[in-house]
Order: sequence, then C-alpha cells, then structure tokens
Amino acid sequence: MRARLILGLLFFAICIGLGYPGVSRYDPRQVEGLRDTRRYVAMLEGTASWKTQQELRVLVPFLARPIYRAAVGKVGSWRPEFLALLVVNSVFVAWGAVLLVGVGERVAGTYVIGLTSAFLYLLSFNVANVQLAGLVDSVEAWAIIAMTWALLTRRWAIIPLIGIVGALLGGFLAAAIFDAHPLDEFFDISTWLTAIIGSIILLAIYRVLVDRNHDGRALRT
Repeated sequence: MRARLILGLLFFAICIGLGYPGVSRYDPRQVEGLRDTRRYVAMLEGTASWKTQQELRVLVPFLARPIYRAAVGKVGSWRPEFLALLVVNSVFVAWGAVLLVGVGERVAGTYVIGLTSAFLYLLSFNVANVQLAGLVDSVEAWAIIAMTWALLTRRWAIIPLIGIVGALLGGFLAAAIFDAHPLDEFFDISTWLTAIIGSIILLAIYRVLVDRNHDGRALRT
C-alpha cells in the first residue's frame, strides 16, 4: 500500500510537470484543438450556458471548483482555472497509471512490465496534450483502466462505483430524461438515480456473462 502511494505521488508530480505549460506558458483556449476548454472554464466560473454536450461532463469541473476559488488572486501570473483543472486531472491520470502498473503486472507476470506500461502511458501524446491540457478526458481514461483492473483482480464490489463515476461524469441521461443541470444541482435525485441504476444494470450484465462462462467451463469438465 505504501509503495503504491509513493508511486502515485511520483506519477502525480510527473503529471503536474507535463501539464504545467497550459497553466503559465500558453492559453489552451486559444489552441484550435482545445477550444472545449472554454466550456469547462465557464463551468468553473459559474457562467456556463448549459446548452452544449461539453457542459454535461461535470465531474472534473465540479471537483476543480474549490481549488479554483482558493487559487484566484493567489497564484501570480498562473491561470487559476487551468491550475485547478490540472490538479484534478493529474489525480485521475496518476491514479490510472498506478492501476495500469497492476494490470501490466497481472497480465505479464512481472512488475517491470507493469511499471513500463505506466510510464509509456504518461509519455503518450494524449496525456500531455489532451488529458492535462484543460480537458476532462482523464476521467474516461481512468474509468477504462479501473474497469480493466477490477475485472482482472476480481474486485466485483468496485465495479458499481466505477459505473457511478462514469454516469456522473457525463450526465447525458439525466439531462435528456430529467432536464437536470448536475453541476449546479449535484445532489439532484435524478442524477444519482441515473448513476445508480446504470451501475446496477452494468453489474447485472457482467454477472450474467460471468455465470454463463462459469457454467460452460463446468460442463466441459
């Protein structure tokens, strides 16, 4: 556990370094491929219009809001909005990298392969130029890695939690069915019902597939 924590802190520091240019050296909002960052900044500042798909991806902006409010006027020439997004995104990227070490070790049978896969992930173009550049894709990448890790390690109880996080980050169903704005109303019952029901459905489908596979093996033996 201590080793994983130390590894996570190392990965977090690497992520901060990779995303630092977007905080002080350039404005991601002015980059053609990063225009969606304008929506996420508006969500931090409380000026979102709630009319676009991007404004339904609420988890990272919601978590970054307190950091943004604490950083305004206290970080010099740094952009507090992108600093807040970078901190939250770095947590998810670092967390995903730690899990990737476990996935690689589980699949290849050696810790070196797992550690190498995590560093290759951190060095990929997408991490530095998308996930740590003011967008919110870090949660989606984390969810995929976390689901893979949970399946490989048979941590069944974690799967519904991953489903809840996945549902909350998008909020598409809540917006389409209940016309809810999850960031302004984080404890809106429709949002949580959508997330919980989605996770239950996910776990039920998975259990059916696992039981069917188990029965098939039993018949062959």
